[in-house]
Amino acid sequence: MNSFPGARKFLLVALPFTVALVLSAFLAATASAGGKVNLNDGIELSANYRTWDVTADAGGCISVVKYGYSPAVDSSFDSQSDAFDGGLLLVSENRPFHTRAFRAGTTGDLSGNQLTVGPASFAGFKVTRQDRALPSGILRSLVKLENKAKKPKSATLALDSGLGSDSSTGVRKASNGSKMTKASRWVVTSDSPTTPNDPVITMAFYGKGKPKVKVRSLPLGQPRPSVDCLTVDLGKVKIGARNTGYLLFFTELNSTNQAGISAAKKYDKKTLNSQLLAGLSKGVKKKILNWDL
Repeated sequence: MNSFPGARKFLLVALPFTVALVLSAFLAATASAGGKVNLNDGIELSANYRTWDVTADAGGCISVVKYGYSPAVDSSFDSQSDAFDGGLLLVSENRPFHTRAFRAGTTGDLSGNQLTVGPASFAGFKVTRQDRALPSGILRSLVKLENKAKKPKSATLALDSGLGSDSSTGVRKASNGSKMTKASRWVVTSDSPTTPNDPVITMAFYGKGKPKVKVRSLPLGQPRPSVDCLTVDLGKVKIGARNTGYLLFFTELNSTNQAGISAAKKYDKKTLNSQLLAGLSKGVKKKILNWDL
């Protein structure tokens, strides 16, 4: 992304036509190739008609006062938009993972449809987050937690989202029934039980089997007095001395409730399919805490 779009326009007007075409092609190639990007420059991750809008300064639900990094400040599926009002923020004790703590300021590393932010000190760990729009349009969020200390460390972590469905938010299906509880491994929400206007959201928090990290409770802290909060408390996440662990989440957008529910069925299998795990090494997969892979 170009931080100075006005400068690009000026150069193209001032230079001869042939040179301008060459420069334009170079700038376009550079943008598509990725590299360092400013997270406040309207970064988008997109695939299969789904678009995930990234920002360095977003409020979720419990973290609404203290803004942090969000890979889904808004999100859309085809013509349906406003899936989130600040979504998928990583928080600890109501404090969000924030890009202002990053060594490179508010920048991230963009490679195709994958954005990496960090590392940054957060909740006692060295945290790096990688959000990737998979070819199917699913947003895969991988959080790396490094403990550099000579003794084990733990921190209460949560995933915090303010939903664009606002006061019309309703749970259409969860892995364990029609209501969302701490035993819900995944949940489907929308703004209507029949004809949703906003995208239908499917969120997967942890898998079957015996993962080391599950949802302990919801919500964490005091949410706003409306039903548009989707905050899951993962409890005390513990990382051994000089060790590393990972948290893995999936978020999907669909146009209908049934499509969102059908999409969630793949998370009922203990082993995730190869498309969901594409690009993850065996070493990383072995250290994912909330899936028993």
